Amino acid sequence: MNWAMVLMASQLSFPAGSTLEQRQGLLKKYFAPQPGEMLHVTPRAVVVERRDPLLVKGELWINPPKGSCLTVRRDYEQRDRTYCKKTPITWDIFDLDASGRLHFSVLLDGEPDPTLLSWPTPYRVANYVPLGAMESGENYNIPIHKCVASDDGTMRKIILHTMDNRRWFIFLPEFDFPLKVSEPLPNLNVKSDVKKEDKPAAPGEEKKPAKSVLAQLLSGDYKKAQKQGFIFRVNRRNAYEMSSSGFSETGSPQGMQGKCRYSFSGAPGDAGSGVIECYDTDTFDTIYTHVTCFSELKPKLKPVK
Repeated sequence: MNWAMVLMASQLSFPAGSTLEQRQGLLKKYFAPQPGEMLHVTPRAVVVERRDPLLVKGELWINPPKGSCLTVRRDYEQRDRTYCKKTPITWDIFDLDASGRLHFSVLLDGEPDPTLLSWPTPYRVANYVPLGAMESGENYNIPIHKCVASDDGTMRKIILHTMDNRRWFIFLPEFDFPLKVSEPLPNLNVKSDVKKEDKPAAPGEEKKPAKSVLAQLLSGDYKKAQKQGFIFRVNRRNAYEMSSSGFSETGSPQGMQGKCRYSFSGAPGDAGSGVIECYDTDTFDTIYTHVTCFSELKPKLKPVK
C-alpha cells in the first residue's frame, strides 16, 4: 500500500486496516505544532487573564490537505467543528487534563471512529483551600506557570510560579523521611485517645457546649481538629513526609503544625511529575499540586549508623 498516494487523494482517508498509530502519523502533519510537541502560552496571554487564569489561552494551527476537511471534537458537550482550510485553534488551561495534556478527537468523512491526538504542556493546576475556609468548602484551582528546582548542596528548593502572579516555595528537609506503606490503626481503647469533648459529664456537672467555628479559630482548636481529621490524597507508596513549614508563600516558613506529603515522581496519571500535598501551611488550610520539576531533585535519606 502506497500511503503517500492515499494522502494525495482528493479526499483524505485512511487505508483499510490502519492502526491507531498509523492514523495518528498520517494526521499529525496537518497540525502545527504537531501532536506530541510541547504547547506553550505567551507571557501576554498570562497577563491578560491574570484575574481568571484558567482562561489563559494558547493557540495551534490546523491545515487540512487541499480538497479535504478535518472535523475536530474538543468536548462531548460542545459542537464538533469542521476545518477545510488553514485555521488557528484556540485552547485554554481549563481544557487540559490532570497531566497538563490537550486532547483532540479528529474525524474524517466516512470514517466511523475518531483518532485521538494530544499535546503535552508544562502547565499543571493546583487546588487549594484558603486559610480558615475548610469548614465552608471554599477552594480554588490555580495554574502553575513555571516550576524551578535548585540544589546548592545545602538546600533543596522548588519555586512554583502561578499564573495569578504568586510564588510558592517548597523547602525540602535535610533528609527525606519515607513513609511506611501501611500504618497501624490507633488503639481506640486507650483512654488518651478519647477526646475531652466526647467524655460524658460527671454526675451533677453540666456539659459544656461545643465551641463555635470562630471560637475554635481564635483558640487554635480548629487547626487541631483539622489535623486529626485530614486524609491525604497522595499515596503513601514512594512518598515522604515533612512539616508544613516546608511549603510557604511568604518564603520564610514559620513553625507550622501541619504536615506535607510528597513524592519526586509518579503523580497520579502524570508519571513524570512529582506531587505535594499539605495541610495547615502559612497561607492555606490545604494545598495539592503536581510538580513538574520535582524529578530534577533526588531523595536524600539519613545515613544508617
